[in-house]
Amino acid sequence: MKRKRTLELTSQKLFHDRECLLIERKNLEIKLATNDCETERINIEKRRAELALQKLQNDLSLSTNGNNNNNNHHHHSSDQEDHEDNSVDDISDFNE
Repeated sequence: MKRKRTLELTSQKLFHDRECLLIERKNLEIKLATNDCETERINIEKRRAELALQKLQNDLSLSTNGNNNNNNHHHHSSDQEDHEDNSVDDISDFNE
């Protein structure tokens, strides 16, 4: 009788331990799924940051190229103005 009770208690303990392990396994599966989602979110944020950086670099490059073109155009027009000033001086000299 005592042995039968001991076997029942051992059986209940094993069943309880099995239930605890199943719950722990489910919790670990949930944590794993959560980690997978977090990894995916981080990868998406990383890609967004890379794209934003690339866009800023492109915008900066376009801005820099645009300023260089404007500066070149400005210098070119200044050169023309200088040339026109010289021509006016030549005409003034001719009239004198």
